[in-house]
Amino acid sequence: MQDVRFMGQKRSPADAKGREQISAASGSLLEELNKMPREMPPAGTNEEQIRAFLKLGIGKHRDGSLAEAERMYRQVLRWQTDNADAYHLLGLLAAQLDESDDALALFARAIELDPGVPEFHANQGNVLKIKSLLDEAETAFTRALSLRPDFPEALMNLATVRRNRGDLEAAEKLLRRSLELQPNSPAAQINLANVVLARGSFDEATTLYTTALEAEPHYIHAYESFARAAARSGRMEEAAAAFRRLLSFEPGNIIARYLLAACLSDPDCEKAPEGYIRRLFDDYAPHFDESMDQLRYCAPRLIAEALASSVVPKGSLVVFDAGCGTGLCSHVLRPFARHLVGVDLSAGMLAEAAKQNLYDELVEAELGSYLAEHPSTFDIIASADTLVYTGRLDELIDAAAGALRTGGHFVFTLESLPENPQTPSYRLMPSGRFSHSPAYVREVVEDAGLIVTTLVTVVPRFEGGQPVHGLRATLVAMGYRPH
Repeated sequence: MQDVRFMGQKRSPADAKGREQISAASGSLLEELNKMPREMPPAGTNEEQIRAFLKLGIGKHRDGSLAEAERMYRQVLRWQTDNADAYHLLGLLAAQLDESDDALALFARAIELDPGVPEFHANQGNVLKIKSLLDEAETAFTRALSLRPDFPEALMNLATVRRNRGDLEAAEKLLRRSLELQPNSPAAQINLANVVLARGSFDEATTLYTTALEAEPHYIHAYESFARAAARSGRMEEAAAAFRRLLSFEPGNIIARYLLAACLSDPDCEKAPEGYIRRLFDDYAPHFDESMDQLRYCAPRLIAEALASSVVPKGSLVVFDAGCGTGLCSHVLRPFARHLVGVDLSAGMLAEAAKQNLYDELVEAELGSYLAEHPSTFDIIASADTLVYTGRLDELIDAAAGALRTGGHFVFTLESLPENPQTPSYRLMPSGRFSHSPAYVREVVEDAGLIVTTLVTVVPRFEGGQPVHGLRATLVAMGYRPH
């Protein structure tokens, strides 16, 4: 009887009518159902006919006639107070209308009546996942899979829980199994593509997105990730076409517009939009650290080496982690700090940084504005791979120079362009990050009145197995600011 599944259900205009009736219940919907008057089925009605009546309700549900479906599900419960399918179907309807507490109570009753139905546990897990109750959701999906190990939707949703926890390897294994069970499923292809993209397998992700979108070209949410994957794998025409396709659906999408500019290396683009940074890193936050491990990311170590050769770690300084992210630099900076401040645009990243318990302050703010508001405040400013989202550096470097105390140090990493006479000052790359020429960095730093102690080539990360060429700068503020 489990013919309707919560995952994948779409709303129709009739949903508002359904909401009226479900929301009209005062208190718990389950309590209201328990108080309904019971009725005898029409004379001569047998179990098969009641099942057929319930299937008619499922048809109404599928067609979007939610109020009518609810009336039919309720009628079955007037006839049979222990009908687990009717409770489950009402739970699906409640979940579809965002009445999650009612949905969970109804799923629990269905499971109490018939604990051996895997769909009951899987849909309970779906609602728990939406409510961010990940431990309970994982338990529900695990129970569903214990009843049916080859349950592709439960495998996909358990993978989502694992991904949200940052366990990309486990998520990938579950999704590969789900795709084996439904090799032509666009949803399975896109879910797996999302994970392998996060793990840096850009070619495979691009292929998976291509296959899925050929079958379901109106999966609007997938175009952005598809284009990112294509761009990172060097398939620029496909990437640009995907961003243009997305913009045809969503003309105001600043993410797509910026990344299209990145595909084209737009020379007029000077920095990433704040909305892009927030979205990118809020989405990235739960599995950011694992992704960085996959990329052999070492910018925090590069920052540590620069500071170790310049500053004695006495724990007496005011230190600023510029673009702190999840706090990967906090362990490096804490030994120097009497007071450690982290600033980032992404609330999701700041929530992860707070788990380090090493910062005295964490602030959600735009970096340049925050620095400009705190003149002569910091002894150390450290920025690991944050300035890569700014092309034109002069305002930001000038704000950092103003925020340093005399004798203070500014250490940062960038991605670099080859140094030759034809090299521009900076270039927006397909990754959505900027690369800078060493000559431009020196010019901007000196214009801000900072002294370059070192400017060296480094490799802050690998992508696709290849080194990303970068720069590490160590600067000192001598108390002189050009007018």
